[in-house]
Amino acid sequence: MAITLFVRGLINSSIRFNAPIWQKWAPIILAYPMGNSEKANLLDDTLLKVANIYAPDEIKKTLTSSIKKENRKDGWIELSRLNCIWDEKLEAVLMRSLKSKNLEPNLFRSILGFLLQHHSQLAQDYIIRKVKSYKTDHKANQKENVAAAIQLLLAHSDEPKWEVIWGVLKEDSELVDDVIGGLAYHHESQKVFSFLSFDQLAELYLFLVKHYPLEDDPKHENGRGYAVTVRDKIGDWRDSILNFMENSGAPETCSALRGLSAELPKYEHLQYKLFRAEFNMRQKTWTPLNETELLDLFLRSDAILIDSEQHLLDAVIQSLKNLDLLLQGETPMAISLWNEWNENHKNLYRPKDENRLSDYVKTHLEKELKQRGVIVNREVEIRRGEETDIRVDAIKKTANGNIYDTVTIIIEVKGCWHRELENAMTTQLKDRYLKNNQCRVGLYLIGWFNCDKWDRKDYRYDDTPKYSLSEAKIRFENQAGSLCTEEILLKSYILNLSI
Repeated sequence: MAITLFVRGLINSSIRFNAPIWQKWAPIILAYPMGNSEKANLLDDTLLKVANIYAPDEIKKTLTSSIKKENRKDGWIELSRLNCIWDEKLEAVLMRSLKSKNLEPNLFRSILGFLLQHHSQLAQDYIIRKVKSYKTDHKANQKENVAAAIQLLLAHSDEPKWEVIWGVLKEDSELVDDVIGGLAYHHESQKVFSFLSFDQLAELYLFLVKHYPLEDDPKHENGRGYAVTVRDKIGDWRDSILNFMENSGAPETCSALRGLSAELPKYEHLQYKLFRAEFNMRQKTWTPLNETELLDLFLRSDAILIDSEQHLLDAVIQSLKNLDLLLQGETPMAISLWNEWNENHKNLYRPKDENRLSDYVKTHLEKELKQRGVIVNREVEIRRGEETDIRVDAIKKTANGNIYDTVTIIIEVKGCWHRELENAMTTQLKDRYLKNNQCRVGLYLIGWFNCDKWDRKDYRYDDTPKYSLSEAKIRFENQAGSLCTEEILLKSYILNLSI
């Protein structure tokens, strides 16, 4: 209370009209603050505001003198006292000092950082000119200040002119080390992420992975303390790009992460980041069903709503159960997947090959899921992929027809005679198709032809396991369950094709 009354008395006193006195005291008021308590700061700010009204030239001269003094000893200057009197004239004073050829790096950083905190367009334009001239000349003595300027611009600016900065960083590995090393320590180091497109973020991450490989990250024992190095901070900042993308919930980030995953297939964590990004995107872009879609769900018993890979997998398995009924129903259709001929007045039967089985399943899924419109609110695409696998996509589009979400499963089809039948779920479906694909959900589909009518001269009969259909179902269901991880979901299904 006393300090407040003092301040008011000071302002209202006649001394405030005596400009020569303020001209004498202005340098002292600026150069020697009274303390760092709330009351002292209030008094300091009040005195500085009044001094700036009646002695603005002395304030500017003192500021210039202080900068020169600190520069001679490569010191540092506290500029936060200028916050309460900040204006274009003070900005001009700091810009003149900033452009001094002899300005030491410490002062360069403190002055430039203060200007950017006040959103100085002059400072931002100055940085861009400095970066462009460095790109042309590559002057070694300018590298430290250019690196500092880029760091501060990325940390503070709302419009960091990324194209200009990126053009320089890509071409100078030493400058990258200085910029990223310094930026990674800054408390606002991730601010720049929000001003880059997801494609630009993906390009930046790809560049950083090649410049700072994950394999070279420092290794630390769990539970033991360690000194954090620049390389630790760089690795953390590099990885924070993926965390930012994962949590954005934007459809565009999923596309960017798919591209990264394809570019860097050995880094399996990218698949998990994509999985999480798609999950977050679906949560944030969810929209209620329209009237037509709701009616489909209420009036059609076979209508299915797809919002995830799990839903799509469930829909495919239900369709395969329907196929099982057709294969072994009142008019069994399983015979269509057997070759039949007569030899010595005896009918002989051998299974058709895996390609015919895969085609048959694909045709059934197209009729049931795609043509009949069983899946609500998405378009379904079904196509044969590599060898015998089938890819099922359920696509959601925006009102203007652009795809913004796709859920996918891959079906690996095997005949029961396949010599790698008990291993291919791991070696082919999980470790090959799902590992090198954005899809993380797979179905291992086996055509079970084992029956008495199978021609024993067919070599494939001997290669077929001799356990029963029910035993096979349990065996492969358990195998699929054991292969599931946090990122990968696997199921098995066995079609009964006996005749």
